[in-house]
Formats: sequence, structure tokens, C-alpha cells
Amino acid sequence: MASLSVLSSLKGRGVLLTGCTGFVGKVLLEKLLRDVTEVGRIFVIIRGNAESRFWSEIYESKIMTRLKSERGEREFEAFVRSKVVPVSGDVQQNELGLKPKDLEMVRQQAQVIVHCAATVDFKERLDKAVRQNVLGTLNLFELAKTFNHLQCFVHVSTAYVNSDRQGFHQEKLPPLRFDCEEMVQMILQMNPDDIDKATPGLIGNYPNTYTFTKAMAEIILKNRRGNVPLVFLRPTIIASALVEPVPGWIDSIAAVAAAVLYGGLGLVTFLPGDKTVVADIVPVDSVINGILISIAKQSDIDGFSIFQVGTSKANPVQWLDLSTYVSMYWRQHNVEKRINHTPLRFRFYKNQSLYETQFFLKHKLPSTLFSTYAKHLGTKKQQKEAELLEKATRSMVALSGAFVHFTTNHWVFDVSEMQKTANQLIDSERSVFPLRLEFEWEHYFRFLCYGLQKYVLKEDVRPPTDVLKIDLVQEPRRMPGERTFFGNMFPDATWAFSRKYHQNVGLDGLNTLRTPIETKGLVLKSSRVRTAVENLMKLEDISEAEASKRAEQVFDRMAHTMTLKIMRGLGFFLRKVFRRIYQGLHVEEKGIDRIRQNLGNGPLLLVPSHRSYVDFLLLSYVLYEYDLPLPHIAAGEDFLSILFVNWVFRNSGAFFMRRSFKHDGLYTAIFTEYVQRLVTDWSPIEFFIEGKRSRTGKSLHPKFGLLSICMEPFLQNKVPDLTIVPVSISYEKVLEAELYSNELLGEQKIKESFSGLLKARSILKTNFGRVNIIANAPISAKAFIEKNVSQKPNFNPYKDEADKKQLTSDLAYAITSSLNQGLTITTTAIVATVVLAHRKGITFEDLVTKAEWLRDDIVLRGGSVAYEGVSKNLVSDGLGLLSNLVTKVRQNYIPALFTETGKMNQSALILDYYRNQLIHLYAQDGIIACTLLSLLSQNGNVTKDHLIKEALFLRDLLGLEFVNDPKKDPQSELTNTVDSLLRRGVLRQNTSDATIDITQNGQGIITFVSQMIWPLIDSYWTASISLISLQPNLRVQRKVLVERMQWIAEKMFAEGQISFYESCSMEILQNTVDLFANWDVVVVEDESNHSAPQQKKKGKKTKAVVVQENPYVNLKVPFDNDARLHQFIERISKFKRPLSDYATQTGLRSVVMTDFPVLAKL
Repeated sequence: MASLSVLSSLKGRGVLLTGCTGFVGKVLLEKLLRDVTEVGRIFVIIRGNAESRFWSEIYESKIMTRLKSERGEREFEAFVRSKVVPVSGDVQQNELGLKPKDLEMVRQQAQVIVHCAATVDFKERLDKAVRQNVLGTLNLFELAKTFNHLQCFVHVSTAYVNSDRQGFHQEKLPPLRFDCEEMVQMILQMNPDDIDKATPGLIGNYPNTYTFTKAMAEIILKNRRGNVPLVFLRPTIIASALVEPVPGWIDSIAAVAAAVLYGGLGLVTFLPGDKTVVADIVPVDSVINGILISIAKQSDIDGFSIFQVGTSKANPVQWLDLSTYVSMYWRQHNVEKRINHTPLRFRFYKNQSLYETQFFLKHKLPSTLFSTYAKHLGTKKQQKEAELLEKATRSMVALSGAFVHFTTNHWVFDVSEMQKTANQLIDSERSVFPLRLEFEWEHYFRFLCYGLQKYVLKEDVRPPTDVLKIDLVQEPRRMPGERTFFGNMFPDATWAFSRKYHQNVGLDGLNTLRTPIETKGLVLKSSRVRTAVENLMKLEDISEAEASKRAEQVFDRMAHTMTLKIMRGLGFFLRKVFRRIYQGLHVEEKGIDRIRQNLGNGPLLLVPSHRSYVDFLLLSYVLYEYDLPLPHIAAGEDFLSILFVNWVFRNSGAFFMRRSFKHDGLYTAIFTEYVQRLVTDWSPIEFFIEGKRSRTGKSLHPKFGLLSICMEPFLQNKVPDLTIVPVSISYEKVLEAELYSNELLGEQKIKESFSGLLKARSILKTNFGRVNIIANAPISAKAFIEKNVSQKPNFNPYKDEADKKQLTSDLAYAITSSLNQGLTITTTAIVATVVLAHRKGITFEDLVTKAEWLRDDIVLRGGSVAYEGVSKNLVSDGLGLLSNLVTKVRQNYIPALFTETGKMNQSALILDYYRNQLIHLYAQDGIIACTLLSLLSQNGNVTKDHLIKEALFLRDLLGLEFVNDPKKDPQSELTNTVDSLLRRGVLRQNTSDATIDITQNGQGIITFVSQMIWPLIDSYWTASISLISLQPNLRVQRKVLVERMQWIAEKMFAEGQISFYESCSMEILQNTVDLFANWDVVVVEDESNHSAPQQKKKGKKTKAVVVQENPYVNLKVPFDNDARLHQFIERISKFKRPLSDYATQTGLRSVVMTDFPVLAKL
């Protein structure tokens, strides 16, 4: 029955702690201050000057960072001073050597004692270990008996008090066969010179003096207990925190942490031991919660309890697992203090002789030879290095000697009593004081390494993420069948032929995989296609055979012919190519597991973000790697023009679709039927919701067509559900980046061809960095509809066409939002963002500082960064990948200038592409910032309502640049953004007049986020000025208008009228025309502009005749009026970065025409 309460048992009660300068003691104190705030005063016994040591060693420790951040440093310091009383004392002295005043104070006020102080040095001389671990404990215990209101005494012991015997150990006293009191006295009376020789015989089967003295302390304490409520809390091997105060926290290198740290430094690559032995490691926060739970259990109860806290029974892990996960972390992370840079592959040697031979050859012999050379012939530097090497060798010997007992013996420690007691906590405290003995070991060991690197080595690293855990390039997965002689000799071939190649959902008996011929027959004989064939016969007056033949040709051109042999060959080829061009291919396995778990719920729709043609290949490669069903990929017909590649793609599952076919009834029917047949057959489909690759790096507004087609079988109850998986893919360096920038400058897109592919062989010599693939949480179409129905009871997409369209729209935007949320920000995005914010130059040191701030800010905004190392290395890696875009001039880094005519500033466009990877995190802040700077420059007084009103205009103006959820209220979003900036101290609201301005600390942030939005504003302003060329009553082809807009933008940039070269982007200028049309500023003729197919005489071959697209643009009333257009341009110009501004000049039309004669020609 749940009845225990830690908070109640400690409320108002004084607590005396020992060992608070140590690892466990610090964590216990921090936990009390964070979660047991109503505890009485906490008396901390510290040797020497307690006051000074407490504030310098404990309060200033990084362990208090979380509390300082949550409560504010000033408030937290006041709270600590009100709670914590540092007391000078030494447990080895009688009455702890306390001053009379202090002695009286603790006797009167301390009611609970937790004794953590001990020497944990396994090699400590026996008499010294006895004085600390036995006599020190007894001194404190005897003093505790004199306390006025003692309610509980907790002695932190160790589960290894029973380590003299292997096997299963319950929570019972160690069965020592001698009188412990007599043994202690005998040891203390021995001659110190004789103790080391006598120690092995005295401790017997115990591995070291630590466990031996802890065992004796337990026996003596039990015998002397009297009526004191006594608890022995026995942890196993304590290591870093699992969750609190922060994951990975550790500041001690005792026990297993020493081996892990030495591995990271390259000092230890192997140890003696049996890799199959269970490593009973327990997180320190589990131990702390165990201590607090035991206090709740034993307080005010005259009794004695033993609680063990370990994982060997509840969650066993082998030393092999530790060595695997630890080695993987250290190989993936650069350690600045590393001595041996050989990639770590930790090993255990069960044979002691083999271990000693390896140690002699790899460590002892090289150390001796180098020391001899340095002593007689070396420089002073080499002599110093030799000393360090000898010291390291001695440390390795000591470590292996201390560790071997724990890696060669089997123990299982029972934790039943501890778990039973933890289950008695009241419900409200179970989440506050969780025991946490069952968790994922790979995650834990990664954070153990991270904690050692951050808190012990004091290197600037970031917490490990699941994104970077798996690297399919540097750390390829190997299945059991691949670990053979042939597999080791030909790993890529073995990999390619070991995958089972599931094409359907992989559920036996659920579906039969259809052949392409069967699919073709079902599609062409469907009622939809037959109706379209009949319509074509009537429309063009042709025979049924001719119409059917045309239908068959359409299908053959469209359909896939997925083939196992081709898939294996392509996998083999891609594995080699990816290894050549990528440093890493990171996959979040949780997402892969989610896909696997949802396979049986309904057909699978995979929807990746689209930034590169490589997207087509990556997702299939990853699914093939994990033995998951391979998707049928919707690809553009552009690929059909590439010889051989089109054949490979078709046989790898791609089906090909036209860019537009809404006026072709036959094609529409065949395509719709084909896709819906795939869905009905539960065949996975992959398509891109954005429709095309983003040339700017920003997410594009979703296209609804293919999603709507895929939804239809579900809405018709042909399948039980649809599982939609948005997949976010981010690249450190995109293969097509320079091609994108050329297209943004108006160059024609290079047509895909086999010859072009051959010319692109040079990419195999280029480093394209890392790729990050995140399969986001699956979206159930069924659950999505149910959620909508719960909000709108009359919503019925199954029958109502309007609701069906609304469902498709809502779902498309939900997918796009998920793609943005899952996007992992790369090193190049961070470096590009900082460089573009300091175009006149920034030093490497400042670049590192700015990058440090930016990566932290990204995480605070809910994003993730695909780099865990120090910021200096992040910047170095990013600069290396952007070496052709960023150049160094007089110690400053600036965007590079290209030598090619007309492309001098093209690097800004490419850098902007990488920056746009993170712009979705800053768009709302940037809109508010630009609006506020505009208003402050105009009148200096800005109210919150006025700010939001003006920001709404700017948000609408840039509505095509960002994917905003149409269901969310824009005003509420902007209000929340302002409130957030106020809370973070970026803005302040004056109490006197409620006006808003920028704080001193917020100046840099406001300017920073504004620089992400200003280039877009410049584009729209330039485009609005270009509309003057349409006066009076002129019509211009859209293509010509956009080209002229770009020409004017480049001219303005050259003359300093706009500040950002990326404002010349053709894609943004295309959006301006659409925006102006949506706002009724201009009229754009229907771009499709198809005429009805013309009929020809019966019997002759005919085809639908389509009139070529030829849209024209002209101003719409009243914007054909000079004054109204002037007003519109001026409205936009107010948001520009402060510069010489055309829109504020009189006679706007004449000024612009004078400076830009081309407008008059238009």
C-alpha cells in the first residue's frame, strides 16, 4: 500500500551529511536543495575550513548550475545560506573534532544522518582504510547516539561487502568468520611496515581494503546499534547520473569511470577480464533516491534495514556492452586531451598471460625504450613526456589491478527490498524520487562518456543525441550472418546480399506481392481507366484499340518494375559511394523502430523533406539497411531522359510522373488508379510533399495532389488506416548547392542526362560532410480524422468533398510542420548564419563565440544541432566544408568573392541556402524585430498593440516565404512571440506608458534575427518598385517581369540601395508576383492557359494540342494609379534595413525611371 513520503519524513527536520565534497555527497545535497525544499537545516561536515571549502568546492561546482539557472543565482544563494550550515569536522576524530558550539548545535537540531564519507581508494593501506571506513563511521555513530531527536542513521556502504563470494546475494549482512572489533584493534596495533605484507592474508578473498573495511563496519555498527533506526544503503559500482541533476553528471574518476576515461584519452585500450561477466553499474541519482526512500522507510522506527541498489538483477549488462558503447562514443567524439589518437576499440582479455603479454608489448616496452632514449639523448621536452608516459603506464597497471576482480567474477545483488520500498511511495512522489534501475544502457554509457569529457576533462561538448548515435558510414551495422570469413573479406557484398529485401509490409499472410504485370492488368481494366479511354475515343474520334494502346503506353512509361537483383546491386554501389563522399550518415533508430512498429496498422506513406536528388536514394538505402519494406518512389519524368539511370531507378522501385497533368484525363485516371492500387496493396510509397527540391533551403508550401490520391483508398474504407511518416533530412553540404544558386540567378536548369552524370564524377573526390536522417513520429490518418471530428462534430471527410479537401490541407501542413521540427541543424548552417551576420569580417575567436551562443539558442528553441563536440571544432568543420564560400582576409572571415563574371557575390546565395536550414526557428522573432526597429526609427514610441498590428502586415507580406499553419491565429502567434521576447529580457515594456523598446542585452539578438528577414523585405520592396514599369496600362510576360526584377535587384545591390545579394534570388521574386496577385495588386493570366484539345478527322492519328503557356502580368485597379502604387511601395519600404530609401522620396516614379531606365523600356 502506498504510504511512504520522503517529503513528510524530512519536512522541518535537520539533516547532517558527511562526504559532501565527494561525488555522492554533492549529488545528495543538490537533490535535497532542489526537491526537498522544506527540509530543516542541512549540516555539512567538511575537513579544514568548512565555510571556505563549501562555497568554493560545492556551491561553485557545476552540479549547482541547474538550480542557479532555475531559481536565479541571487535567490538561490540566499536559499542556500538559509538552509546549509558548513561545519568544520573530521570523522576520524572523537566527536568529529567539533567545536563545542557546533557540537551543541548538531545535537539539538540534526535528526537524520547520512554518512557518505569514505576512502574509495582500492589500494589504500589497510590501517588507513580502517581509520576512515571503520573508526570514522563508529565515531559518527557514537556521536549520533547523543543527539536529542535522532530519527534515522543511514550508512552508505557497498554491495561488495559480500564480494568475497560469487553468486546471488540477498540484502543480508556479510558472514564474516572473525570478531571484527578484535580485527580492527589488531590492524591498528600493527607495525606500518608490516601491514602491506600482511594485508592479503587478513582480507582473504576480498578484492581490496575498501570492501573489506566496509564489511567490518557493517558488522560492528549492527552490533552497536542499540535502539538507533539504522539503514545500510549498499550501491554497486556508482557512475554518472542517468537523469538528475543533469544526464551524465560526474566529477569522480573512481571505479568504472576511470577505465572509461582512460579509454577516451587513449591510455587504456584493453583490460583483463571476462567480457561476458555482468557489470553491475548503477547511476548516482538512483543511489540518491534510494537513500531518501530508505529514510522515509526507517524514520522513527526502531529497527535495522539493508537496501541494495544495483542493476545486475533488474537490468543486467555485460562488460562487452560497456566496451562496445564506450568505444563507439570515443571514436565519434574528438577529445582534445587525447594522447593516443588511434580509434578506440576496447577489449577484454580473459587469459591473464595474454593480457600481460599485450600490455608489455603495447605499453611497458615502448614506455621503457622511450624513457631510456629521453634520459640519455632526448631534449627536456622529451624527458618530460617520458615522465608522463611512465606515470600513465603506472596508472594503467594500478587500474587493471584494481579492476580485474570485478571483471572476472560473477555476482548478482538482490534489490527486492529496495524495489518493494520504492513502490510504497505515495503517487505524487514516485516521479520525484524514482529508483530508475531499468533503462537503456547504450544511452547511459554515451552520457557517462559525455559527463567525463565535460565535467572531468572540462571540454566544451554538448549532450549526445540519438541522431548522432548511429553512423551507417563510419560505424556500419553488422548482422550476425556478416561476421564470417567471407563477410570480413568482402563486407559490402556480404551486406548487400544479407538483407532479406521485404517489399511488402513484411507481415506473413497479410498480402501477396503483386507482379508488375498483375498490377498493370488491374489498373488498365479498372472502371476509372476504362471510362477515361472511352472519353478519349469520343474526344479524338479514335478506335478502342488506339485508345487502349495509348493507355498502355502511359502505364509502361509510368510504372515501376522493382527487382531484387537491381536493389542489391544498387545497395552495394551506394554503400561505396556514400563512404567516399560523406563523413557520416546518421540515423535516429527510434524513428526506424517506430516505422517497424506501425507496419501492421495500414499502408505506409514516407514523406521526406526535399533538398537534394540524393533524397531519392537515402531513404531506400536506410530502409534496406534495416530490413524494412522498400518504398515505391514518386519521381519526376526528368529522370527518364538519363540513360541507364532511368532503368536502375525503375527497377529499384521508382515510378515516374509528369509535373502537371490535370488537363489530361487519360493520364490522370491511370496515375490515380496506379497509385491507389499500390496503397490498396499495402505497398509503401515515398513522395515529396514539397513537390520539388527547395532551391533556397527553406521549406516549401505543401502540394496536396499526391497526398489526396493516397488518402482516397482509406476514405473509401479499402484499407484500415494510413501511416504517414515525415522524414527530415539535413545535409552539411548539398551536392547541388552551386547549381541552385545559378538557377536563382536566372540560369536555365541543367537538364538531367547521362553525360552530365559522367561529368559529375568529380564529386567522388569531394567531402560533403554528414547527413542526418530523422524519421519523425508517424501520423495516423484515422487518428488525425478522429481528432478533427472531436473538435468539429460535423466534420465528415468520408462523404463531404469540402471536408475532404480541408482534411488533405490540414494533413499536408501537419506533415510539413513535422519535417521542420525534426530537422537537425548542421555545422554549415551555424557557420553560414554567423558569417552572413558579420559580412564585413569576423575573427575565428568571435566566430566560435557566436557559434557557441547560436547552438545553445537553437536547443532552447526546441531544435537540435548535429554536432556534440566543442564549438571550436564545430566552426573548423563548418569552415572546411564551406571553404569555397568563406575566405579569410587579414584574420577575418568573409563571404568569398567569385571570379566568374556576373557571379562575384554568388557565395551569399549559397550561404543563405545553408542559413535557411534554421530560419523556421527565428522567423517569428525576425518579423517582430524588423517591425520594432522600423517603428522605433519612425517615432520612437511603440505600443504592444501597434507593434503586433504592423507585424501582421509584414507576416502576411512574407506569407509565401514561410510555411505557417493556416489553422493558427497569426495575431496570437505574434503576441506569444512578443511575450517570449519580453520574458527572455530581449525587450522590455515600460510601466509608465506601456511602450516597448529593446534592452541593452537584446540589441545584438534583435539585429541578428532581423538580418534573416531583411533580405526578404528587400526582395519584395525591389519587386514592388519594378511594378512601376507596368504603368500606365502595360502588360508584361511574367517571365520577363521576373527577369527584370532580378536585374533591378542586382543594380540596386551594386549601388548600395539594398544590402543583401540574396535579395536577388529568382525564386523569391517569383513569390512576389504570386503575392501581388493574391493581394490584387496585379492580374496574372491563368498560367496553365490550356485550350481544349482540337479534334481532327476520324481515322487519323491525333493528339491533344496544348497551347504553350504564356502568362501576362498587368496592374489591377486601383494600383494602376501612381499615388496608390507609391503608397504600397512606401508601406513595404518602412520595414527595410535603414538605408537611403526610394519610397521616402518625392516623385517616386521619375526618380526610379531616372535611375533605372530599363523600367521605361518595359
